[in-house]
Amino acid sequence: MAIFKILFVASFLIVAVQGQTLANVYQLHSDVFANYNKEVIPNANRSNPMDIQIGFFLLTITKFEEIDETIEVNAGLFTSWNDGGISWDPTQYGGKSSLSILQSNIWTPPLVLVNNVEDLKPIEGEFQFMSTVLYNGLTFWAPGGVMKAKCTTDISKFPFDSQTCTLQFVTWGLTQADVTLSLAPTNSFDLTFFVPNSNWKLTGNRPYTYSLGGYSGYNVDITIQREPLYFLLMVVCPTLLFSLLNPLVFLLPVESGERISLAMTILLSYAIFLTLVSAAIPSSSNPMCILLIMMVVIIIVSGMIVFSVIIIYAIYCRDEKQKMNKLWRAIATKFPWKRGDIDSQTAEETAIEEATWRDVSEKLGLHRNNLVQPLYETKDSGYTRHVSDNTRQVSDNSRQVSDNSRQVSDEPVDENKKTKINLSRSDHTGNNTSISWKDVAHSLDMLSLISSYVLIILILVIFFIVVRS
Repeated sequence: MAIFKILFVASFLIVAVQGQTLANVYQLHSDVFANYNKEVIPNANRSNPMDIQIGFFLLTITKFEEIDETIEVNAGLFTSWNDGGISWDPTQYGGKSSLSILQSNIWTPPLVLVNNVEDLKPIEGEFQFMSTVLYNGLTFWAPGGVMKAKCTTDISKFPFDSQTCTLQFVTWGLTQADVTLSLAPTNSFDLTFFVPNSNWKLTGNRPYTYSLGGYSGYNVDITIQREPLYFLLMVVCPTLLFSLLNPLVFLLPVESGERISLAMTILLSYAIFLTLVSAAIPSSSNPMCILLIMMVVIIIVSGMIVFSVIIIYAIYCRDEKQKMNKLWRAIATKFPWKRGDIDSQTAEETAIEEATWRDVSEKLGLHRNNLVQPLYETKDSGYTRHVSDNTRQVSDNSRQVSDNSRQVSDEPVDENKKTKINLSRSDHTGNNTSISWKDVAHSLDMLSLISSYVLIILILVIFFIVVRS
């Protein structure tokens, strides 16, 4: 490779040596190519194929299209071979030992990029590259240009993906009986003039020769890795934000009436975001993009959260007289969650309540229709409780006051003085109303919040483990 660089630079220079004149160069060119035929393979040893040493130099990675599955590079090939039709004695031409000429004047191998997505043509195109010929027939030629090749992509780990693309070259129309390709002995992949790409980082290369179908070929594997920062900020971070924001609807009080609308707003916003970023995510079914799978799973979880919010709201609004089965009672008992921001308990839902004796009499129905003597009467000194010596029995059609008769003390008491009274009652269904449907809804809120976050965090952890593996 070092020799090639020297000769490649020398192809643009004419070094003046003692006794060398422009007339010598003209005469050399005329004598060398007087009987030269560029249409014939200049192989001096016809019993063996001509050996062409080949290498690759990369200038820049122009772009990589995931959707079209193409890679575009600006690169070239440096080749060398022994041209049996060219030779001279430098001493006869003023010491001139090399000659720089256009490629159209000599024979050159027809190198073709076979996985080109456009026209199948020699890589040099119509441009005339310079070649350097030494006095002993050793020839150097370095064609190049913009090469756009087909590249099978693997976007499963997007945006942390890496791609390996292969540029396939063959000597089109020449079999192994005519020419063979072999790697250059030194530096077969040159990056001297390489300019990095802002979106893709070159991480590996592997040039090699092969034989297929009677043809000698030359492949160059180029491995590139995506720079993920842009997609992390524009795709991954908003996805994380939406996924972690959605379960917070369970912290919103049911009484606010905004739960369902907030959950639906987040779901629709995420759906719109998914539509927008789908254009930036490469579309491929084999293999499928894991990030896209994660986003679809998260939107399914978001839909499940909306469904859960609706169910919990329906449970919260149930009539307290509606029978509660063992499952709901177990949920409210084992997973109690009393919200501190609201008072969801009423006088009939609590077992211990502050009340006056007037409230007790009204609660028990003893002060209705004079069924029994009032539990209080007014005196000058205040309210004095009075209990009849003979407890009046309530008729069969009247409400049963208690299984055991309640004895009321004769001591005076202030009616306005509040006392802790056990008002726990059983309704006609036999359910203990100390556990209400609102308690069940609050417990379901806690379970839904915890399970949603556990599921979402599990999805995110699996995603990052897979894409970084």
